[in-house]
Amino acid sequence: MTKEETYRMLVVGDMVMSAERQVPGFVKALIESFDAHSVVGNSEIPLTKRGRPAAKFVAWRAEPTVAQQIHGLGFDIVSIANNHAVDYGREGLEDTVTAFQSMGIQTVGAGKDLDTALSPAVVTFDAITKVAIIGVACTLPLGSIAGANHPGIAPIRVSTRYEFDPMDLQEEPGCQPTYIHTEPNPADVERLCQRIRALKEEDYLVLVSIHWGNAFQKQLAQYQRPLAHVFQQAGCDLIIGHHPHTIHGIEVINRMPVLYSLGNFIMDEKIVGHADSGLPEGLATAWIMSPEALVGVVEFKSGRLRSLRIHPILLDAHGFPTCVEATPGRKLLREVETYPPGPIGWELKGEYALMRLM
Repeated sequence: MTKEETYRMLVVGDMVMSAERQVPGFVKALIESFDAHSVVGNSEIPLTKRGRPAAKFVAWRAEPTVAQQIHGLGFDIVSIANNHAVDYGREGLEDTVTAFQSMGIQTVGAGKDLDTALSPAVVTFDAITKVAIIGVACTLPLGSIAGANHPGIAPIRVSTRYEFDPMDLQEEPGCQPTYIHTEPNPADVERLCQRIRALKEEDYLVLVSIHWGNAFQKQLAQYQRPLAHVFQQAGCDLIIGHHPHTIHGIEVINRMPVLYSLGNFIMDEKIVGHADSGLPEGLATAWIMSPEALVGVVEFKSGRLRSLRIHPILLDAHGFPTCVEATPGRKLLREVETYPPGPIGWELKGEYALMRLM
């Protein structure tokens, strides 16, 4: 009898890279140390020489040759469902997809139309272990959403309401809202759930890579946990969250892990510094990139998600990921346990945490 093999997929958070700065060799060594068969991340910068910058606070781009660097690091799937995907318009999005696909890297979360944007990337490890990854975003600048006949991002639109305490508003005119209520668009949610259910009927393990939450803040937005529960009910096996540029908590919902935010993986400090210099004074949310981050190693076996290892990392002064020694790494994992939604139920194994799911 042939021994059933265990397959590993490395999942990381946000990546912003430039062609001007070559990725140091220790980054590839770090990735290779996880011994993964597939590597997945969120590429948060258009790769283009064309287009015009969108009318927003931060519109950035990099040379299409960045796709070669990402390929050289071992990435075979990237999500481009994020608030920077169309920073340089439809031309920029088209060039980004072309650059990645020319290197054999599958893209998810954005494309020439809504159907393409919602199409999964597929990894077939063996006859019974098949993984499909869908990319979506809740962070949607004006004009960025894909439609039936035009390009853009696969959306989960979120509505926002502000509630003030009358007594507080009377005494402190202009005060901050007492409550911020957010709710995902039901049609967008159902559209994605239909995709998840259809893939489950074809015996795929389904992973959702989602750009969501509040940037530079530790707390979850109100809509995130209910949305995660809906995805689980549809059959999702793992949620990979990014966008806040800092780490958030982790939850397991009926054996489905929710990585609310992994933080950054590569964040070129020159690009970030240039963006920072253009921000308006008095911006409500402080523009602070956290050097602390997480990566996940997902293990699959016999058509099931067997376990998930969470490794802490630290970004150096140039924005590149480095290993964390056991003691500070354990301290960081203990800190993650204190973030909402609370206790995770993992096993601390020195330099990483283990979540058994079978």
